[in-house]
Amino acid sequence: MFNGLLYICDVNQLVVYNLEDLTSEVIVFPEGELFLNDIITDGEEIYVKVTNTGNIYRFNQEDTTLVLWYNIVVDGHSIVAFLTTYHQA
Repeated sequence: MFNGLLYICDVNQLVVYNLEDLTSEVIVFPEGELFLNDIITDGEEIYVKVTNTGNIYRFNQEDTTLVLWYNIVVDGHSIVAFLTTYHQA
């Protein structure tokens, strides 16, 4: 859940459910991008990892853009690494 929306990876698409009005939107990934399996957010955007390519896509909820963000493959195994910053109150 992020900003009141439920994000679900479904093979080659990201399904976004609005649980308040029970609507959904399907974001289809480019051809050849299969097996979406990891979703993470930085508090502003959604990041989705694709298993078969090692690609990580960034999805902006406000304008619904999907952008290839990063790819990392080490010795044939893909790795996901995110840097986080902690803000002390």
